[in-house]
Amino acid sequence: MRLPSRLFTIAVPSLLAGVLLGGLSMGALATMRGSAVFTDMSEGTFYDEAVGEMYNLNIIKGYSNGTFGPDNPVTRGELAVLLKRLRDDIRGSSYTPTQTTPSSTASTVVSSSSAGAVAANPIGAFTFAMSSFTVPQSIPTMVFSVTRAGGSRGVVSVAYSVKAGTAVVGTDFIEVTNSVLNFRDGEATKTFSIQLKNKSGLSARTVLLSLANPTGGATLGSINTATLTILGSQPVGTASSSAASQTSAGAVSGAGTIGFSAAAYEVSESIGLATITLNRTNGTNGQVGVSYTTSDNTARSGINYQPSAGVITFAAGETTKTFTVAVIYNATPDGKKLLRLNITTPTGGATIAAPSLINLAITDDEVEKPGSGSFLFDNTSVSAPEGANAILTVNRIGGTIGQASVVYTTIAGTALPSKEFTQFSGTLTFFPGEYSKTIAIPILKPGGSIGKNFTVGLSSPTRASLGVTSTAATVTISGS
Repeated sequence: MRLPSRLFTIAVPSLLAGVLLGGLSMGALATMRGSAVFTDMSEGTFYDEAVGEMYNLNIIKGYSNGTFGPDNPVTRGELAVLLKRLRDDIRGSSYTPTQTTPSSTASTVVSSSSAGAVAANPIGAFTFAMSSFTVPQSIPTMVFSVTRAGGSRGVVSVAYSVKAGTAVVGTDFIEVTNSVLNFRDGEATKTFSIQLKNKSGLSARTVLLSLANPTGGATLGSINTATLTILGSQPVGTASSSAASQTSAGAVSGAGTIGFSAAAYEVSESIGLATITLNRTNGTNGQVGVSYTTSDNTARSGINYQPSAGVITFAAGETTKTFTVAVIYNATPDGKKLLRLNITTPTGGATIAAPSLINLAITDDEVEKPGSGSFLFDNTSVSAPEGANAILTVNRIGGTIGQASVVYTTIAGTALPSKEFTQFSGTLTFFPGEYSKTIAIPILKPGGSIGKNFTVGLSSPTRASLGVTSTAATVTISGS
């Protein structure tokens, strides 16, 4: 049997680069991203969720040092392991190869465009670890890592900027424009920090991060922009509501708060149309409205999606409205792309719930087939100050088709319910296309609770599954 060239251009570099370990079984859906497991993988690459699925199926375990090596060369030995494991799985037997470590030698990959090997780019691409971050406003400094993914050869640099989203320069944070990170030969990671100033804001505010102008032959990776949300002090209540970030002139009592139904959305490029839901909570008096727009993140207007903008009007008593964003299909395995959704300019006395700027992910159906997905925490270790809220994010990984739900429950640790935190149990409901939701757990302020912790667990999913890992998160109480 002759193997198609596409196996070498897609499957081999992304699946074999970090030696394949474990038995082969193809019956499960993706339950996490590879970037949540391997330290050298960036969120949003075209193989991110494919690697996560293979990890959950126990096919890929990467290297012993916790890396995957997505751009490492594929050897004839690794290809032999893959083919033998496939044969053994068909026969019902098993094979476990010896785990290896990444090679530091010059790399080559098989290419369908030529009969021989083509040298891989060893210089690397600059990327953030993820496209969105959150931080309590009590934190004075936030540190970010910039990774040189795929290689670290040569002396290179990249510029970074920190600019205003809904946050105010000088009031909420210190702006940074075109500052430069310099990487030595062999250096793969650098950090920079931003200063946060406003410790008493009621609403959440956003700061926009970006990378630009790589030098020395390096390039920009897929996650070269990111959003930092500075959480406000206003309690955000349930998963579907949050603190108001904008208020219209002449606020009307009972006019309500307008916000996104989820913290992030997802749509497959093959579906063609993403439906975005806006909810009106905390009152329905009178007619109110809000403007919405789309803008580029890693997705490009006119190439990955059609730009959309307009005004959504809620009549008196109305609580739910929707708008749509058209996505553009292509037959190229180019990975997940992100575009921004923004709501602004409330009218009729309404307020806007934070976050008012979120992402819509367009998944690549050449890499990931749509499914019902699995639930897991985005971060399994969270800190929150006394007297504030612990904010936890639950993601629906591996597909957002159909309505699904999951139960969350707080579990006492060294911190005790009703003494250090508020006991919570509830259900998060994800409607089709909703990728991310948040839970807010109020932390009490009795004094003497710093360093204590409790757990929030996920259970009882409906029409979806639980992730293999990351189904429990630890919340540690910090100083106010």
